[in-house]
Amino acid sequence: KEHAEFMFQAPRAEAQDITGEDLSITAEGMGVSAGGLDQWAPDDMQLLSGEPLRHLADLLNAVEELGRWPKQMTEARAAFLSKGEGKDLDPLGYRLLLMLPAVYRLWAKTRLRHLHPWVDSWVHLEMYAGAEGREPRMQPTQRL
Repeated sequence: KEHAEFMFQAPRAEAQDITGEDLSITAEGMGVSAGGLDQWAPDDMQLLSGEPLRHLADLLNAVEELGRWPKQMTEARAAFLSKGEGKDLDPLGYRLLLMLPAVYRLWAKTRLRHLHPWVDSWVHLEMYAGAEGREPRMQPTQRL
């Protein structure tokens, strides 16, 4: 705490409760991707509407309030992707890809969308993941 005054401190994040409409908007933007252990693919979320989405929003708001996910939502399928030739025997030569439950992905994308104004308040030029309108392939090739 001695040097706390020199540390960056972002403003506290504020986010409203998730609604069925929020989930619907997010679901429309979810593309085709591998499903998780729940056997739901992210684009399957587009099949839900109205009352089911309102109930799902209530569940997700309860998860945020209680800080606990249902056990089934905490399990993922993992795949190890090689980083390139000649690294097959090196444990660090693999990238871990987790396929999380579709409902978790729907929640995460919805919450990130809600938090974009907060992220924009502290994001810096070298950051790409989670920053709206930026993708890793947009990174500059050299520094000035």
